[in-house]
Amino acid sequence: MYSLSIVIPAFNEELRLEATLNKIDAFLKAEDWNAELIVVDDGSIDRTAQLVMRHMPEKPYLRLLQNHINRGKGFSIRRGVEAALGEVILLTDADLSVPLKEAHKLLEAIKAGAEIAIGSRGAQAGGCVSAPWHRRLCSAGFRMLVHSVLGLRFEDTQCGFKAIKRKAARLIFSRQRIERWGFDPEVLMLADRFCFVAKEIGVEVIHDDRSRLNIVSDSFRMFCEVLKIRYHLLFGVYNHPTPSYEIVSTAAAVAGESLDSAPSKVAA
Repeated sequence: MYSLSIVIPAFNEELRLEATLNKIDAFLKAEDWNAELIVVDDGSIDRTAQLVMRHMPEKPYLRLLQNHINRGKGFSIRRGVEAALGEVILLTDADLSVPLKEAHKLLEAIKAGAEIAIGSRGAQAGGCVSAPWHRRLCSAGFRMLVHSVLGLRFEDTQCGFKAIKRKAARLIFSRQRIERWGFDPEVLMLADRFCFVAKEIGVEVIHDDRSRLNIVSDSFRMFCEVLKIRYHLLFGVYNHPTPSYEIVSTAAAVAGESLDSAPSKVAA
C-alpha cells in the first residue's frame, strides 16, 4: 500500500513528459515519500507511451495506463483514480504547471481533516505567473458560470492540482460522467453532494504557452458541459454509478471499500 498516488493524464506529451518524470523522481527521492506515479496515456499518437515505458525499469513506482483512443482528461483521470493504490491521490498535469513542492499545502489540508484539497489561483496565497489576459478573462467568466449554474463557490475549479483521499475519490469518480475539460466542476459538485469536506488552497501556477486549451472551442464545450452537469443533477443521473465504473466496482469492494458507504445528498 502506498501513502500517495500521483496521477498524470497525458495526451501527446512526448516533448514535456520526460522533464516532468525526472522532476517527480528527484522530488520523491528528496522527500522519501512512499508514492506511486500513474501516467494515463490518452490515446497519444506520438511516443508518449514509449517514453514512459523507457523510464519504468529505473522507476519501479511508475505505472502506465493506456486509452486506445483519445477519450479526454476526465475519462483519463477516472482511470487513474480507479487504479490508484495510495491512501491519498494527487492529480497533476503533465507540464507540472503547479510545482510539486506545492503538494505539501494540499496534504496538510488533508491531514487537518479535509477529504479533498484543490489548488487554486484565486485563493489567498495563490497566483498564476505570466498568465495572459485572455486566459484570466476566460477563467473569470467560467467561474461566474459555475457559481450561477451549479452553486459552487470555489474561486478556481479548473486548476489541475488536486489531492483527494482515496475512499472519497473512488466514490466521487464512480458517479463522474464528463470525460473532457468540464469534469473538474462535476467532481467538486459530487464532493459537495456526498458531503465531503473540500478546502481550496492557494498555490503557485506557472503558465505554459504550449497549453492545448483552445479559448473559443474549449470554452464553448465547457459551457455545454456545465449545462450537462446541471441536467444530470435535475434528472437524478448521479444517483447511479457511471456504467463504465461498474467494471471496477468489484475490485474496489475486494479492497474493502464500499462505493455507497459515505453520507450522500445526491438523492435529495
